[in-house]
Amino acid sequence: MKLYELGTGEPVQVLVKVENASAEYDSTVAFGKEGILLIEPIRYDGKIINFSGDKVHISVIYMEDGIKPLIWEGCRMQTVQAGKEKYHAIVCKRDGIKWNRRQAYRQYLGLDRMLSIDSTRANRSVVVKDISATGVSFVGMPDMNYLTMGPFHLTFEDKASRLKVQLSGMAVRQEPVDETKVIVGCYGKAGKSRLGDLCRLQAEAGNCQTTWKLTKILQKNVKTT
Repeated sequence: MKLYELGTGEPVQVLVKVENASAEYDSTVAFGKEGILLIEPIRYDGKIINFSGDKVHISVIYMEDGIKPLIWEGCRMQTVQAGKEKYHAIVCKRDGIKWNRRQAYRQYLGLDRMLSIDSTRANRSVVVKDISATGVSFVGMPDMNYLTMGPFHLTFEDKASRLKVQLSGMAVRQEPVDETKVIVGCYGKAGKSRLGDLCRLQAEAGNCQTTWKLTKILQKNVKTT
């Protein structure tokens, strides 16, 4: 399967490696055309990140329900404008291949949190896998389709600094881990205190994945929208 054959609205995950840091960013497909896939732009502090450069290594992951994820490696990505909208455009000459990401699942933070669903005001117990400057992923029970639950809230707190972050988000991908667990990736938007600040504190304490560190490396390439 070619990357540009993915349909509009499909969730994708962009894996980025720069220097000694790597990170994952969630997005959705805008449309594909003539060998190019356009996705919704990935932002940091409201600004679009420029992922172009010889030292930036890009892979794209797509998870279809009930099927092992596909990964496209050796991609190139840059910011483009189509009409009045800006996107990240991805070009990949390779076909997608099946990929097993269960090993990555084992590297979660293990933070027990209550997920508050806005539409029903119901609470669900989840385990937070990781946080980043752009979102969150968590492990939940497979008895629910998190992609249809709508907006939700999670609360994080760094005890050392007393920084408290209330995160509102939307699920963009859901993948089975086994018969008892699913992993859910989400866009996140913090309130008064920034999620990026919390992730920075967690990273400095050695308790966070490298998303914040990589985003700081890429900050010199950040473009204003």
